Amino acid sequence: MSAFLQGDMPAMLAEHRAIAQALDRLRAAGRKEGKKEAVAFAAHLKAHARQEEEILYPTAILVGRYLKLQQQ
Repeated sequence: MSAFLQGDMPAMLAEHRAIAQALDRLRAAGRKEGKKEAVAFAAHLKAHARQEEEILYPTAILVGRYLKLQQQ
């Protein structure tokens, strides 16, 4: 699974960029219309995606590599 994640990482990061752009538009619209829930949702989802990109995905790949080495 970690090898799949590593191979699919560029596509996932591209999807995250597209989602981030949509969330920026949602956040701007929420601010314009005074919808605090929409603004907060957009901020939280962007933070979650950043956490996946910076912490979770690299950690999963590293653990997968480690486990593969242990099997040898």
